[in-house]
Amino acid sequence: MSNLSPDRPDDAMKNESAADSSGQQDPLASLHKMSRTAGLGSQEYVAINAAAVAALLLGLASSLAVMGTILLVIPVAALVVAWIAIVQIRHSAGTEAGTGLAAAGLLLAAGFVVMVGGRAVLQAWDVRREQGQIIALIDQFGRNIREGKYDAAWDQCNGRFHEVRKKDSFVTFWTRAQADSLYGRVKDMHWNGLLRIEIDRESGNTTALGMIIIDLESGDKDPRGARFRKEEGRWLIEDVSIDFGPAMPGGAAR
Repeated sequence: MSNLSPDRPDDAMKNESAADSSGQQDPLASLHKMSRTAGLGSQEYVAINAAAVAALLLGLASSLAVMGTILLVIPVAALVVAWIAIVQIRHSAGTEAGTGLAAAGLLLAAGFVVMVGGRAVLQAWDVRREQGQIIALIDQFGRNIREGKYDAAWDQCNGRFHEVRKKDSFVTFWTRAQADSLYGRVKDMHWNGLLRIEIDRESGNTTALGMIIIDLESGDKDPRGARFRKEEGRWLIEDVSIDFGPAMPGGAAR
């Protein structure tokens, strides 16, 4: 009869069954067997937040904003998406990653917003300042004509104007206009509220196109197109759509 006890541990029984045909015990059979699924599930899978990836891509695309202020919509969108991504990641309980991607997109977008937006603000400020100087020029030109200070009015026109106009013709025109009862004396001059100012920082040329409205004492208004140019920090009239008479030799009245 076998001397095996019913209380014999299962491991011992397995060790005996692992004996080879020669009756020797398998030394590996006594080792603890590891589970085939050990380690699985010890670390949860973390997904990359899709909004974070989108924020980074939009941040990179924000460089297109240098082509025009209308494209500032791209970095603005990047800022919004990046913020959404960061909020989503914080509320994901560790199941989503990508904060670094969102932060990179946010920084890129913010940089281009500051650069392009700041440049647009400075340009708008420059245009507003130049606009004020042109308005003052038109106003003073009108006062000089009204008061018969034609030499002073002539000096408010630049060299290009002088190249194609005769000063005598300029003075004669305004003298006759002021004495013409049908036309009416000049009461004032102002702009029509529209000026297109072009500032070329590379060449240093600053020009403007606009309209001079001549207010007459008769109550009529005589609109005239005009071109202006800034020279040595001073705005001057370069052309005005008035026929002052014969042009200078080699030039043509415009």
